[in-house]
Amino acid sequence: MRIGLIFIGLCLVSLLKAQTFPVDTLVYNGPVEKRINLVLLGDGYRSIDMDKFQTDALNFTQAFFQESPFAQYKNYFNVFKIRTPSVDAGADHPGTATDVNESGFPVANVDTYFSSTFDYANIHRLLVATDYGRIYDVLTNNLPLYDQVVVLVNSPLYGGSGGPFAVVSTDASATEVALHELGHSFASLADEYWYTGGETYNRTAETNPSLVKWKNWMGTNAVGIYQHCCGGDSENWYRPHQDCKMRYLGPDFCPVCTEAIVERIHASASPIDGFSPTTVSFQATEDTLEFAVQLLLPEPNTLKVQWFLNDTLIQGGGDQLQLPTANLLPEAAIPPLGVNRLGCFIEDTTKLQRVDDHALIHFYEVQWKIKKALSGTQQLVGAASEITMMLFPNPTTDHLYLRAKTAYSDPVLLQLWDTQGRLLHSWNLPALTAEQDYPFDLTPYPAGNYLLQLQVGGMKQAYPFIRQ
Repeated sequence: MRIGLIFIGLCLVSLLKAQTFPVDTLVYNGPVEKRINLVLLGDGYRSIDMDKFQTDALNFTQAFFQESPFAQYKNYFNVFKIRTPSVDAGADHPGTATDVNESGFPVANVDTYFSSTFDYANIHRLLVATDYGRIYDVLTNNLPLYDQVVVLVNSPLYGGSGGPFAVVSTDASATEVALHELGHSFASLADEYWYTGGETYNRTAETNPSLVKWKNWMGTNAVGIYQHCCGGDSENWYRPHQDCKMRYLGPDFCPVCTEAIVERIHASASPIDGFSPTTVSFQATEDTLEFAVQLLLPEPNTLKVQWFLNDTLIQGGGDQLQLPTANLLPEAAIPPLGVNRLGCFIEDTTKLQRVDDHALIHFYEVQWKIKKALSGTQQLVGAASEITMMLFPNPTTDHLYLRAKTAYSDPVLLQLWDTQGRLLHSWNLPALTAEQDYPFDLTPYPAGNYLLQLQVGGMKQAYPFIRQ
């Protein structure tokens, strides 16, 4: 999972008095440390409106999990809501928008907990929860292990926004607006109608079909290279689809945007929910050793499981393995460490993605080291090792933070790669046997998509991130 606290938020909340609110669980699929935690905040809901907040939150949650690819990865998510009562209902509407004058939008100045307002940046339907300090304060003190936030604003008027938090009103189109805004906030997708900006997963200045970032989808389900229109420098920018949720309300996410969401899910939650044995060492009195992994399954299940002993495939599929001790090699046969390496590799083979070398980017592994004992019993050397690795904030701007831990006592090699497979930089770190945070300065690198790969003890794991 990703820890949603970003450091500007920590600075802001230090100035505010901590306050706790009731937290309700709407969907629970597992520990918050191992799931993508979606948090719904309410603004403009008075104490007497909390039943309505519950209904609005449930309606959004139902719609969220009916939409692909969230439907396929429902098991990867928890959903919570936090009850923050406002003094007044609704949201501010200062009447300062210069883009449109729409009837039915009376000028209003109300007292709400997160100070949500229409007409943000003089754009009529741009609805933003402006009090970021209070948002971070509520999250820090009530559910700090959050990944994505949606602010539901108790107003029947049409509006919403993306950014760090998705914001949406309770207009009849609210769920569609919210899903669109989550495309921005969760997967860093661009609007596929014209709005100024730069390179993203679904917007580019590249027109060569063999080089465009969605080249693997060209010609599939109407994916192409379509010029933006109109205004500004729109003629220099291109989108992958003509009928995507990032352009219109109602359609599905196009294949390119769907892939971006799946990649964010992969970067946020491991499909390995647990494994056994986990003890540092044991003496086996039987002729067979038993191993197992507990997996977090997509629906339908697209996980590919492979078991390797000393880099040789011994079983394809299955979350359990019975390993005859006779198959283990003696110490002299496997220099220099003299231990057998048993690894369980998991890869998601979903057809919702067509990422080059995906198996090298998003595979997950548990590895055990087993020494052949002359007495006929076996000893597990060291703890079973699952690399835990998270990057935050993601997307980011100038700085990226790595939080990582492994059970290995070996030094760690970190490598920064671009999406063309070019190695940009390497770092050598000491053993990460305790969870630590490491900052990285990204100012030398342009905006774009990157991979940070961690190597230790013969294992590799990589996560993508976006520099905006």
